[in-house]
Amino acid sequence: MKAKLQYATKIKPFWHTLAWTSMALVLNTQAYANEKTQTLSLEKSIQIGIAQTPEMKAAIAQIGMQQGKITQATTWANPNVSLQADNLLGIEDTSGGYNFTEIAVSQAIPMFRAAKQQQQAELGVAKAEAMLQLQQLQLEYRIAQAFYDLQRKQASLRLSKSRLFEIKQHQRTKASKNDPLVRYLTPLEVMRLDIALQTAQQQVAQAEGLFHESSLSFKALLGLPLEQVLIVPVLKSIAMPYKRSTIDTALEQHPSLQANRQAIAEAEAGIAVAKAERFADPVVTLFVRNEFLAGQKDTVTGLVVSMDVPLWNQNKGGVSQAQYRTQLHQADLQATQRDLQANVDKSFLHVSHLTEQSNHYQAKVLKPAKKMLRLTHQAFDVGELSVLNLIDAYNTSFDAQDTYIQMLASAWQELALLRFNAGISVIGYSQATPQLEKTQ
Repeated sequence: MKAKLQYATKIKPFWHTLAWTSMALVLNTQAYANEKTQTLSLEKSIQIGIAQTPEMKAAIAQIGMQQGKITQATTWANPNVSLQADNLLGIEDTSGGYNFTEIAVSQAIPMFRAAKQQQQAELGVAKAEAMLQLQQLQLEYRIAQAFYDLQRKQASLRLSKSRLFEIKQHQRTKASKNDPLVRYLTPLEVMRLDIALQTAQQQVAQAEGLFHESSLSFKALLGLPLEQVLIVPVLKSIAMPYKRSTIDTALEQHPSLQANRQAIAEAEAGIAVAKAERFADPVVTLFVRNEFLAGQKDTVTGLVVSMDVPLWNQNKGGVSQAQYRTQLHQADLQATQRDLQANVDKSFLHVSHLTEQSNHYQAKVLKPAKKMLRLTHQAFDVGELSVLNLIDAYNTSFDAQDTYIQMLASAWQELALLRFNAGISVIGYSQATPQLEKTQ
């Protein structure tokens, strides 16, 4: 008895170690699976896209370019240094040779255009920031469309698997004819169910292909690893989340309209810059010159101020171009307002119609179709209905579910279009200046 206890004591650490090793292996496997699987909401998808997509990086770089214009507008031109050597002094004192006779430093003073160029550059930064918001809105729309399409494909895949599972429940063989609890199927009925089964299997394969294709496109858009498994929420019923007054208020601040307004302001500042460019920057020159005066060498110091006189060239062509550029941006603003208003009206009408239609379809078609399939099952199992009645109810129910899925996805995608046309962001616009990457 003592020997058995000693043996048990010896092997106990082995089983203890094996148990902990197995648990650690399971936990590591789960952690690895979690790394390969990611659950995404629409908001999280948009945040990932904004942080990683090259389109947003390009829009941020545009802000950096405009900020560089501000720096350049407030920077003075480099001074000019001249040094003169001649034989004038050698001739005067009969010593011959060449001497340095003058050194001068000239500096252009930006009196007329610097402040106006700085104002134009600052307005250019404001326009670039509005364009960044517009790029975010466009990216949100693309991600939302792809997200809802992925939800559609995921729901269609699950529905096709449910369709396959449903038809498998009625697969019977002739060997079941002696079982009083199982309905006997004739060879013709078995053949008809086999056709339905093969059709359902083909639908599953097709749905899997479409889902994986949509998933790959979505991961590529967000910059996610292609081997990562994505899980998106189930497609749900839709209700209009915005009042018309909210949409109209958001439309007034649409990033596209803001960008056009900033472009008009920038162009108007460009008119002032063009008018200021009629006068070149005055140049101040300080010089020191050696001369031969009253029979001896002497040093002369002087100051010269020079500036162009706009007698022939008054930059009328530049002013005219700036004025017409302003009119061009004003026309663009009017066209954008017209198009956005029309698109908002259409999208609002479509979302309202699709919402009402989907609710009516769910109540009047989807639920009765499911109920009919359930009652047909019961009648078929007791021999009251044929397999053709079962297949008809089966197709009616699942076709109704598929139509409902397509209807819901279309409604959500139309809602994404409404947000885009109205300028409504899912995650909101950041008012802070984005972090710019430093250049060399």
